[in-house]
Amino acid sequence: MDIVSRTLSRGSRVRVVGQLLTGGPTLRLAPVWTDPSEQREAVDSMAVDLVGWHGAVPTSGARVAGTWNGTAVDVAAVEPVELDFVSFRLASSHREQLDLALPVLDRPSSPEDTASVNDVIGSLIDVGAVLHFVRVRSGNGVAVVVNAVDPAQVERALRPMLQDALVVVPSRWSRADLDAVDQILSDEEEPAGLFMSGEGMDSQGRYRVTAWVQHITPRLAERLAPYPEGIVALDVWLEPTQSVA
Repeated sequence: MDIVSRTLSRGSRVRVVGQLLTGGPTLRLAPVWTDPSEQREAVDSMAVDLVGWHGAVPTSGARVAGTWNGTAVDVAAVEPVELDFVSFRLASSHREQLDLALPVLDRPSSPEDTASVNDVIGSLIDVGAVLHFVRVRSGNGVAVVVNAVDPAQVERALRPMLQDALVVVPSRWSRADLDAVDQILSDEEEPAGLFMSGEGMDSQGRYRVTAWVQHITPRLAERLAPYPEGIVALDVWLEPTQSVA
């Protein structure tokens, strides 16, 4: 997994937008998140300390440029910005995200068929052959998108039942790989400033870990490096712009 270019190290130059927090002894900057109802809120737990700034301080939103010193940003410049930005946004439903070539179906499935398919997919998940599945309306019917660790086993079990309604997306990782990445994020929660993590399908039907982090530490990058590209989608607030001597 190539996340080296996004790793924040001591001496990295940064440029970041957030909401200023001025109530404490140290000036701080926090990302802003919004839920599906579009409510905006500063994520105080992900705030970063700003040090070395003696100029004017905006009253709310700010764009900050400086250098990461390992624990805080040594500030070189602060510019006011309107609070109309979002650092993190909750994803919409899997059905809205999927961007796959789906079959055009001419008839809906019966409740009995749906229950039988659910039972079979549940068994495939239990044995590790499937990571996840979703149903997506297509034409007059519903396609079943299955992220498969073992595509051949999935085809044998489900193609006779679903026929053209089955869409198999091969996975390059297993349930054990996902569990390992989940554990790494849990272990690195405090140093990386982890705010939220979970699992979900991407637009291509691949089931992966998702996480919001303040920044990617060298340790987090090192531990994630052996895993396949795409197994984790990291939304990162504080990233390097370029290295400085």
